[in-house]
Amino acid sequence: MDLHQDNGPVTKSRYDGNPNHRVLELDFHTLVNQLSKLSGGKQASGPDWLNQTPSISIPTDMPASLAEHMLHCWSNPAQRHQERRRIDTEVEVCVGVIDSHYQLCGGVEFDQFINPKEEIFGESFLSGGFDALIASMSGKKDIATPRAARQTVFRVLLQNSSAGGYCLFWQGDLPTSRIEAGELIGLREPDRRVWSVGVVRWIKQLKGGSQLGIQLLTHQPVPYGAACVFDMGGYSDYMRAIHIPTPNMADQPPSLLTASVPFQENVRVKLKQEDSVIDVRLNKCVFATSKFKLFSFETLSSDAADL
Repeated sequence: MDLHQDNGPVTKSRYDGNPNHRVLELDFHTLVNQLSKLSGGKQASGPDWLNQTPSISIPTDMPASLAEHMLHCWSNPAQRHQERRRIDTEVEVCVGVIDSHYQLCGGVEFDQFINPKEEIFGESFLSGGFDALIASMSGKKDIATPRAARQTVFRVLLQNSSAGGYCLFWQGDLPTSRIEAGELIGLREPDRRVWSVGVVRWIKQLKGGSQLGIQLLTHQPVPYGAACVFDMGGYSDYMRAIHIPTPNMADQPPSLLTASVPFQENVRVKLKQEDSVIDVRLNKCVFATSKFKLFSFETLSSDAADL
C-alpha cells in the first residue's frame, strides 16, 4: 500500500507507483510457514526435524477445514484475469427470475407468453376485466395493479464492469426481502436494447448505499416456459426458464436456467416459446443457488430451430 496515494492495496507485481514513496507490504510467508506446521488441525507437540516449533497455536474448536482454507488463500496470490473498466453511469436493473423473465419477454405476462392466442382467458379478462368489474360495482374509479411491484425496474449506478461481471452501487436501502447473494439480476445498459442477466455474488454495505458484485451469465438470454415431462405421460404446468446460449462462466456449456424446484438432473423437459415446443433432457447441474439452477442439456426433438 502506497501511503502517499489515495488508492487501495495492490499486489507487488501490479504496483507501478513512485519508488521513493513510503510503501507498506504485508508478507504472509512467516504466517503460512507456521500454519503449514499445524495443517490438518494438529497442535505442536514438540520441535520438528529442524528443531523448530510453531510460534502460533490454533484454537481447539477451530475446524481443520478452516485452517486449510486460510493456508490455501494466503499461500496462493490471486490475480484478476479480466480488467475492470470504470463507467459510473446509470443502468436499469430488475431483480429475480420473475421480473427478469418479464423484461426479456418485452413486458408480456407469462400466461400470455405461453399461450399468446388465448388472450380472452388471460390477463385481459381474468385479471384486468374481473378486477375492473368489481371496481365499477364498488364505485371505485381505479384499482391497484397487484403485480406492479414485481414489474419494477430500478435505476442503479454502474461503477465498473469487466468481461465477467459488474459492480453496482445501490443508493439508499436495498429491498432486502428480494436482493441477496445468489439472486438473479437483469441489467440493461443505456446503449443496449436487450437485457443481460447475472447473479449477485456479494453485497457490501457502504455509507449511503450498498455495493453489489454481479457475475455475468450472458448478454443474450432467451426466455422460455419449461414443463417437466412425467414418466407415465403428461407434463407439469409451465414455469419460467431462460436459455443461456453464450455463458461467460468458465468451462460451462450453453445451459438452461430454471427454478430450484422441481427441475432435476436427467429429467425430460418441454420448452415452449409462443407456438414453438422443444423437448430436451436436463443433464448436469453446472451452477446452483437457493434461487435458481443452471443445467446443461441435450435436445431430443423440436418443431422449431434447435437451441
